[in-house]
Amino acid sequence: MPREIWNAGPEYDHAVTARLRSVLAALGYEAREERWGLGGSQEIMRVELSGPRGRIEVEAETYVGITVSGEADVISEIRSAMIKDLPV
Repeated sequence: MPREIWNAGPEYDHAVTARLRSVLAALGYEAREERWGLGGSQEIMRVELSGPRGRIEVEAETYVGITVSGEADVISEIRSAMIKDLPV
């Protein structure tokens, strides 16, 4: 299965971060490893998660945003769950 990277939103958007955490927990994903780094003006946080459909990575990087990467079908499921929670 091909891998996909999806940008969920800006790294400073606390509503997106909270919604993503809620969706991932509801889908059964748990953090396995967390890393944080600072390079110049850029801050990077990477979390590796595992769940019922495999492993994914969530990365928050200054000027890049919050990205979620993993198998394409898993990313599609996460994206759909995030969109359903958006106000109409």
